[in-house]
Amino acid sequence: TRDFIRNVRLKQAASLLAERKHNVAEVAALTGFPSLAYFSTAFKAKTGLSIKDYLTKIRMEKAKSLDIARLLAFWGLMNGNKPKLNNKSRKPLI
Repeated sequence: TRDFIRNVRLKQAASLLAERKHNVAEVAALTGFPSLAYFSTAFKAKTGLSIKDYLTKIRMEKAKSLDIARLLAFWGLMNGNKPKLNNKSRKPLI
């Protein structure tokens, strides 16, 4: 059960890191890891990625999804669709 609990904590940590609302030390503390060194070692053992590499991967995935959204919006404009506007600023959403 100790491994199960650690895996649950690491899954929660990965989620918190992806949200980018807390720094790594805060995530370690919030998920019950007694030290940053232990958290880093456990995280890499579970995910196969260092925390830095995991954060880079998350950022790259987000960037790709934004690029795809912009490409789809551009394609829509090329095909005669009007852009959706933000109701407050009246600027295009993308």
